[in-house]
Amino acid sequence: MSSDGRTPTAIVADIVGLSRDDYIEALRASFVAKGWCPGCTARPVDAVIDELISFGGCLPSGTLVGRCLSSLIVLTEPEGWG
Repeated sequence: MSSDGRTPTAIVADIVGLSRDDYIEALRASFVAKGWCPGCTARPVDAVIDELISFGGCLPSGTLVGRCLSSLIVLTEPEGWG
C-alpha cells in the first residue's frame, strides 16, 4: 500500500500467511506513518479492509489498483490478462 495523499495505489498479491488481522494492522500502521489518525478516518478500517479484499479477490496477482475519490479502479493489468 502506498499513499501520498488522496490517491492511494496497491498491487494485488496473494501473500501466504497474511491474515485479515495482519492486513488491518498494516493499513492502520500506514495511516499512523502518514500522520493520519485511524479513529479519524471517514469509514472504519475494518470496512475498508473488507472492500479491498473483495475487490482484490476478483483480480489476478500483479494488478495495479488505485482509488479515485470513492471508486477503486484498475490502473494496469498483469501481462497476459484480459
